[in-house]
Amino acid sequence: MATRTNGTPTVGSGAVRHSLFTVVWAVWAVLTAHEYVGDVFGLPLYLVLLVGGFPLGVVFFAWIRRTERGRMAKRLYDDAPSGQQLMAGVVLMIPLAAVAYVLTLVDMSLVVLLVLWMSAIVGYQQSMFVATHAEPE
Repeated sequence: MATRTNGTPTVGSGAVRHSLFTVVWAVWAVLTAHEYVGDVFGLPLYLVLLVGGFPLGVVFFAWIRRTERGRMAKRLYDDAPSGQQLMAGVVLMIPLAAVAYVLTLVDMSLVVLLVLWMSAIVGYQQSMFVATHAEPE
């Protein structure tokens, strides 16, 4: 349920934060398309990446929520001190850096990876929002 202060939803509440996040993502997608589509790659590839990244985030969310290993990994991460969480984030960025390096080797734009990554984050956030608000009170 959204947190209210004097009848007004706050920015920290779930629905308002989710809406702002979605609007920022949509504006980012339009600006990215305006800047890079046509010069770096075509609109069909951009749309496939924009829509295709979304299921990646949903799959990651499902892995965390539905598998024992995912729940254990989330629990370990949530219980770790902030220094260990930072190190885990740095270590998990290594595969992303490797993919970026491979993309540069095959002479493909890193915007492709950026669009896919941001869409996956939005898919994860959407799944988190739906799961949080779909649970019975």
